[in-house]
Parts: sequence; C-alpha cells; structure tokens
Amino acid sequence: PRGIRRFDHPIHARVIAGGSIDRAAAMARIVEEYARKVPSLRLSLVTAPSADIEVRLIDEKDFRSALRAAFGAKVAQTFIRRTDPQCMTSVKSSTAGDILRSVSFIIVDKGNDVFLDCAYHELLHAFGLSNHDQHNPWTTLNQRRMVGYLTVYDRTLLTLLYDPRIKPGMSAKQVRAKLPAVIADRGLAGAEPGK
Repeated sequence: PRGIRRFDHPIHARVIAGGSIDRAAAMARIVEEYARKVPSLRLSLVTAPSADIEVRLIDEKDFRSALRAAFGAKVAQTFIRRTDPQCMTSVKSSTAGDILRSVSFIIVDKGNDVFLDCAYHELLHAFGLSNHDQHNPWTTLNQRRMVGYLTVYDRTLLTLLYDPRIKPGMSAKQVRAKLPAVIADRGLAGAEPGK
C-alpha cells in the first residue's frame, strides 16, 4: 500500500535460533534494546509461533534455500538477482497500511559486524521503515555503511512513526501536517542525528 506502513497494535517478536553460531541471546538483546529505546513500539519478545515479527537466524549457505522455502523459487530468485542481499525482511501489510506480519532472515556466520549490521537494519524494515537512503550518513538503512547499533536518527524515525497521531495508511501530506506537533511534543527538535 501507498503511505505509512506500521503495526497498529502491540508488537510481539520471536527469535528463531539457527545456524552454526548461537546468536539467539544477542538477537534477543537487540530486540529488547528497540523495546527499551522506542517505548511507543510496545514491543516484547515471545516464544509463540503467532508472533508479529519472526527473526530467523541462519548460516549464509542456507540463505537462498530459506528464501525459496518461505517465498517460493520464483520470488526468491528475482529478489536475489535484483539485490544480492546479505539479509532480508519480508513485510506483509493490509491494504490500509497495517503491518500484519514481518519475517527477517539474519546471517549469523559472517562475523560479528555483519550480524549486528543486519540485525539492526532488518528490524527497521520489519517495523515499517522500508526505504534505503544511500546518501544519508546517519541511518542504518544506508547500505553503503556498516552500522552495528541503533542510531539516534533511526530511533527518532521510529519514535515519530509510532506516535499515536501517525496512523497506518496516512499520506505524506497528512504526515507532514502532523509532524511539527509530534516533534515538539516528543522533544526531538534539535536532536543530534548521529550516535
């Protein structure tokens, strides 16, 4: 759908351990960091299979087969050919813009830097920040830089996106009309964009 995409209810995230290096506890800490630093996400870790966000930890050698199993051979092949990804997130939304479910695939066996970069980057996608900005030096969504932490800029974006006044399906024009008040009320004016 066009316009804002985000969850419109408390978010439950599930980490599915896998791969040759056990990073389940590290991934759980990252989810908990998002929950702590962006309270408006109303995010919590669960073990139930019906979670809103599923984070699958896998080895690089299993990445293509995992995508094929999840999305079918044709979709997986097209996606891999177009993007040559290290990690991936699929977001399913309603026509109204509510995110229904997100599934992230995070590589665990290519070193700590790749794991952390993918983990923080893909969770941003899972929450509804879908664009990449290769010219923005402050966001984890810039694929030309490797970032293994939640930047102030990205935390601010999520805080704005999950303010109750910003609704799924809103147009850019509708959001622009709300942002000055949201920014002022949240005390975000003049915040440093970097770490």
